[in-house]
Amino acid sequence: MQAIILATSETDKLRPLTQAIPSAMLPVMNRPVMVYAVELLARQGFKHIFVSLHHLAGGIESYFGSGQRWNVSLTYLLQKEAWGTAGALKWAETHLQETFIVLPAETLIDLDIRAALAQHQARKSVATVVVHRSGRGGRVFLG
Repeated sequence: MQAIILATSETDKLRPLTQAIPSAMLPVMNRPVMVYAVELLARQGFKHIFVSLHHLAGGIESYFGSGQRWNVSLTYLLQKEAWGTAGALKWAETHLQETFIVLPAETLIDLDIRAALAQHQARKSVATVVVHRSGRGGRVFLG
């Protein structure tokens, strides 16, 4: 199973904070929020993670480097234009050769990925969407 973190900073939902800093680098408990996605994947056995970048990509690459600090290998896929989630996945298409999970870089997630994958495989799904419901709506993650 493969993983890709979307760290393109294309949405306006966190502006003006994200005009000078990519959304993946916004601090949560004094650490960039993307650290939590990398740690989640590392904890669940992912050794190689793709990171889709666009806006202010240099700061993310500089901080995360090769991923060695988390015992993972990071491969950066730099988009020259903003293409949204579908475009980022299309851009990564040649690298994603098997079942994969997509995580947003600017969201805190705690998910049993293996359980979600088991359900995905048991149903022989083409795509599985994991939804978290809250009192104010929800977020949707596609993998």
